[in-house]
Amino acid sequence: MCGLVCLWKINDLALAQRMTDRIQHRGGDALHVRRLDGLPAIMGHARLSIIGSERADQPIAHPGAAIVANGEILNHHA
Repeated sequence: MCGLVCLWKINDLALAQRMTDRIQHRGGDALHVRRLDGLPAIMGHARLSIIGSERADQPIAHPGAAIVANGEILNHHA
């Protein structure tokens, strides 16, 4: 299972990085921390890659919105 971090209105990128590093065991395939433009948030994600695209890095950001998710679809073949 992936690991997720979100700091809301706490502008501390180093803290978010430390928190994400601490949950690396939840998914060590990729670790990303991003400060989000236009939002008072910093998000981190520890990705466990079971299947899927290598381009599935998170947080996923769009102007004015962002998400981190544990989005594995286990019955995707059905």
